Amino acid sequence: MKSITFISGLILCIAGEIASAASVSLVPASGVVDAGASFDIELVLDANDVDGDIPGDMNGVVTIEYDPTLASFDGFAYTAPAAQVTAPMIMTSPLNSDLKIVALDFTGALAVGSIGTYSFNALAEEGAEISFSIAPSLSGGFANRAPTNKPFDPDFFSTSVSVVPIPASAWLMLSALAFAGRQARRQR
Repeated sequence: MKSITFISGLILCIAGEIASAASVSLVPASGVVDAGASFDIELVLDANDVDGDIPGDMNGVVTIEYDPTLASFDGFAYTAPAAQVTAPMIMTSPLNSDLKIVALDFTGALAVGSIGTYSFNALAEEGAEISFSIAPSLSGGFANRAPTNKPFDPDFFSTSVSVVPIPASAWLMLSALAFAGRQARRQR
């Protein structure tokens, strides 16, 4: 029984070492946004465990999906030393015609850090949640070019933001109504 436990533990350790992988994540600047406001989502790469030299010279293609009735894409700004290969492509998703995709490629990114920042505008009404996901089947070509092209397959992590339920103008109106109600009560 002890040998089975030892062998199982050894297999898990080896599998854990093999499973350590790169990741590509979407990280919002804030988990909540105002209706109609602009907001940013950072594209972050962690490829510290891939083959090749670190800090590396990473390249790849990332495609995100989102609902165009909830948010509009305003642009993407690369974080140096990452650079654009071609302009981001915005189109209807081939996987779901209700969604839009933004496909962009990058080169020269460091193994760990920001590739760049997506900018969006919240079109959703208050109380809505806007989801952004990385489409693995439409993303790829990840490689560390330092010193030679070493391909890798990262894990993908998506995100969402919530639209703030009550804007400041509503709070102002509610406080004015409360004040008017209190004044009417005093006059009785």
